[in-house]
Amino acid sequence: MKKRLSLTLIFVLALFSVATAADQAPPLVCGDIHKKQVVKVDASGKVTWSYPVELVHDVWAMPNGNVLFASPVAGAVEVTPEKKIAWQFKAPEKKQKVYACQPLPSGDVMVALAGKPSKIVEVGRDGTIKKTIVVPTQGDIRLIRKTTDGTYLIAARQQRAVHEIDATGKLLRQFKVPGNTYLAVKLKNGNILVACGDGHTLVEVDANDKIVWQIKENELDGVPLRFVAGIQRLPNGNTIICNWGGHGHLGKQAQILEVTPEKKIVWQIFDNEQFSTPVHAQPIDGKGVQYR
Repeated sequence: MKKRLSLTLIFVLALFSVATAADQAPPLVCGDIHKKQVVKVDASGKVTWSYPVELVHDVWAMPNGNVLFASPVAGAVEVTPEKKIAWQFKAPEKKQKVYACQPLPSGDVMVALAGKPSKIVEVGRDGTIKKTIVVPTQGDIRLIRKTTDGTYLIAARQQRAVHEIDATGKLLRQFKVPGNTYLAVKLKNGNILVACGDGHTLVEVDANDKIVWQIKENELDGVPLRFVAGIQRLPNGNTIICNWGGHGHLGKQAQILEVTPEKKIVWQIFDNEQFSTPVHAQPIDGKGVQYR
């Protein structure tokens, strides 16, 4: 009986420490695959808004308060706080799947279409496809990002690599990473930050394809990295990580966390009631996006 009480006390204290840590988190918008929804989360870690969507993979907090997300089922969709669809683009072909989207400075939206072949399209708000680029990557892809240089970074999932292509689809650069790549983003310093999926690793790679910073599976205190999915580099140099647990680790570790360059955890969200498998998260104020 004494042993059981001790275990109960440890469990309660653990929940308290997680809740306290979550109080330091910024308000977020998150896509949760197993909960089948996109949510907004306040600074205490509480879900304040939700919208149902199956297989959400990508999510953006828009300046007007709307949420833009990508789903192989729904396509690329922007919804208002009142849960009205403000804009939607579905894959033109049945075999194509929408895994990624990105709002562009022009007001258009970049949409990644996984298929044979995979394609990138830039779509106007009237639904007009203004640009189509055939992706040279072989096999499955996940998220794609357009840089301010006009190039595109492709998470070449099946090839366990990152590919950078130009506006014509020409391959400019490629490098391998330790895992089935989920997302790669170009940082303000020109380096590329890569979420390595089931490689249980987050890496930052310089212009010479050298890893200059990384977090491996068991480097964080008390939080093993599982499937490293959505990532955000913050202006202070810290990184937000979505620690997706859907491949055998459901509910066993913190789902979203912020980590310093020294690999110290600033805050973590570990909440199996409100969340299941957040796959991507972004600060709602938009100030956390340190990409180029």
